[in-house]
Amino acid sequence: MKNYDAIIIGSGAAGMAAAIAAKQKTPGFKLAVLEKMDRPGLKVAASGNGRCNITNTSCPDYLGTMKFFQSIGIMTRDDGRGWIYPYNEEAKSVVSVLKETMKKQGTELFCGKRVRAISQIAKQVSSKGKPNNEFEIEVDGDYEKYRANKVLLSTGGKSGPKLGTTGDGFVMARSLGHRIRTLVPSLTTIETHEDVRYLAGVRAKARITLYFEGIPVAAEDGEVQFTEKGISGICVYNLTRYMTELPLDSYGVRIDFLPEVWNIEGLLMDRESLMGKEDMLLTMVKRPLRKLIENEAGGDLHVIANLVKEFPLSVKNLGGWRQAQVTRGGVDLSQVSHETQESAIVSGLFIAGEVLDYDGPCGGFNLNNAWQTGIRAGRAMATR
Repeated sequence: MKNYDAIIIGSGAAGMAAAIAAKQKTPGFKLAVLEKMDRPGLKVAASGNGRCNITNTSCPDYLGTMKFFQSIGIMTRDDGRGWIYPYNEEAKSVVSVLKETMKKQGTELFCGKRVRAISQIAKQVSSKGKPNNEFEIEVDGDYEKYRANKVLLSTGGKSGPKLGTTGDGFVMARSLGHRIRTLVPSLTTIETHEDVRYLAGVRAKARITLYFEGIPVAAEDGEVQFTEKGISGICVYNLTRYMTELPLDSYGVRIDFLPEVWNIEGLLMDRESLMGKEDMLLTMVKRPLRKLIENEAGGDLHVIANLVKEFPLSVKNLGGWRQAQVTRGGVDLSQVSHETQESAIVSGLFIAGEVLDYDGPCGGFNLNNAWQTGIRAGRAMATR
């Protein structure tokens, strides 16, 4: 039996931040981290296409996140949009610093330890007179058990399963009495009813609007990327956060390939007289799109204008967990303290990161939430 003051389950962004913050608060705190993969921080290392978008200047308490990273020696830079990256834009180097900091602080990291069960084995009263549970943790294929007065559940969500996030934490939280909000892939691709395989690989700067039963729901500007099954890109990912109703067939998108131009028909008439009908879309849209629009319109200038400004696609499905960046749904936030991340259901149990019911837009919001909830949990565990 191995005994600790606290055990952290999962060494992703929230788990590593919690471990470091706990030791910064109370250096003598006896702490272990159990990670089911062969090394920590796999999803962090893959984040931001390998660049690690740490936070965003629009995030709540982003300055607190910046201060935390400065305290462990990570330099950052703003890309000009408020998106904050490590200065060298190498996500793996962020993981290296986090891992080395944990090691220097004396935190014990055990990899290849998939937690099978968490049990409450006894109740104690802390020196402050508050009741605490004692927990016993069982690990697959390991005859040794782990005990601690406090446990942090920071196992991540279900998005990116090849990186280890396969929904284990939701099962554990539910077994301990927590309500789990419906789990849905978020920040993911859109699959369309239309066959767009011949456009796969085409990228276009545009404004894309999401409609539900013909009513506009949200709009995003950015680069739309056509795939074998539909569309992708940051602007598309962000729109999937608004797709909360079923059936998904009730949604559609319209793409404006020339959002800066209002009088598109007038512009096309001018270009037709200058360049001829067959060339008037040159330099306006990419060649595969131009050919498609011309074929669909059959030479009708009004139809061409509509397709350039409101290119319609109907939603068939969302990309699955492999394509999703984050998980929508999770542990009900009303059952967790925002100040400490401690469960309102089980004393001594803390919950942080993507296992919680939070999903933000692209641009560092989800990582910021993981860092912040981890930091709060770590500090609270070390001071209670």
